[in-house]
Amino acid sequence: MSCTISSSRMFNRLVRRACNTSMPALQHMRWLSSNPGVMQCWSLDQYGGNEVLQLNTVEMPSVQSSADILVKVHAASVNPFDIRMRNGYGSKLLNLWRKTKGASEFPLVLGRDFSGVVVKTGKLVRRFRPGDEVWGSPTVPNGGTHTQYLVARQDEISHKPGCLSHVEAASLPYVACTVWVALVSRAGLKPDNCFEKRVLVYGGSGGIGTLAIQVQQNTYSIRADF
Repeated sequence: MSCTISSSRMFNRLVRRACNTSMPALQHMRWLSSNPGVMQCWSLDQYGGNEVLQLNTVEMPSVQSSADILVKVHAASVNPFDIRMRNGYGSKLLNLWRKTKGASEFPLVLGRDFSGVVVKTGKLVRRFRPGDEVWGSPTVPNGGTHTQYLVARQDEISHKPGCLSHVEAASLPYVACTVWVALVSRAGLKPDNCFEKRVLVYGGSGGIGTLAIQVQQNTYSIRADF
């Protein structure tokens, strides 16, 4: 799944409207490392159960590209997709994607969305400055979010709404991207072509279903059956 977060004003408006419903809060991770130049992350060197997850101290990433942004992660979520990735789900396809980006499979850091604060930006970054509060969903080749610091492209993040805490914001980007891809990229729904349309949502009480229903009703005025 690919979703360019910062390229669409409609996406940001869509998510802000959906934020009216409280999302499950996530607990902050208490990192132990505070040494400059290094950080901690949850990673794995092989697929398996929870026993393969390790809390490691590694070198802090740096801005390599002029469009890169270094972010200090304040909160990150755990999605069902993370559990499947830990077990090896989609590894062959994801490795083909990683190969095109020159990324390795292991060590693998899980986590698909986050909320944090910009630390440093590349020379061509114009919309973000150090100190900005942001949220986002990096692509798999760019690494996971269960880490103290991460590097993301400027089209993978957006400014965090002020009405949300970091913990609340971290629970939204990945499910929002999933809903956006399903309704807009695949189904082709737009505000001007939704008159009298109905959409059936399976699992309407889950993260994706909850957001999909609100998007359809509040943004597109579609009747959502669930």
